[in-house]
Amino acid sequence: EVITNRHVIEDAKRLYVRNGYGELRSAKVLKISGSDDIALLKLDTPYDNSISLEIPKNYPVKAGQDAYVIGYPLADILGENKPSITQGIISKSTGMYDDPGTFQITAKLNVGNSGGPIFTKEGNILGIAVAKIDKTLMLQEEGMIPEDVNFGIPSSRIEVLTGNSTNNIYTTDIKLELLYENVLPSVVMILNVVDDQD
Repeated sequence: EVITNRHVIEDAKRLYVRNGYGELRSAKVLKISGSDDIALLKLDTPYDNSISLEIPKNYPVKAGQDAYVIGYPLADILGENKPSITQGIISKSTGMYDDPGTFQITAKLNVGNSGGPIFTKEGNILGIAVAKIDKTLMLQEEGMIPEDVNFGIPSSRIEVLTGNSTNNIYTTDIKLELLYENVLPSVVMILNVVDDQD
């Protein structure tokens, strides 16, 4: 099973998932959250179970925590063979207008990061990337350009949708390059085919 954002798979005629090793699988939508921008996909042929990542049970999101986003931003320009990683902190444990269903991070997000995992420095999943503030709109409406205002959905919301989590929490800091290498095969790119004409 694969977690992504609901907005990533909207209007899809066909869905494909490619992991960090380049292995491609077709997928179908298993569940969509009614309250959060989360979707659960099921692969037609599972990947090796050893590369699965688990959602930590009741894992808290706290301001000041390190946050690492791994995904495929701007894949048409930056390339799609390997994911990229950005680093920041949790700036606030809630999102816009104090929404408890999201949290604010300073790690950079771009188009293509949606649905990608957000990790702690120990390798626990904090949540998934979901959005960034619209700078153009803020400039037009507020007369200023905000910096580093990006959002994730906490892992507790994924736990609610899937009903799955683990009590296994990592407590040892790992080097950033090792974190990247460890999760590389598990970070997937969703390919959403909206035009089904051959």
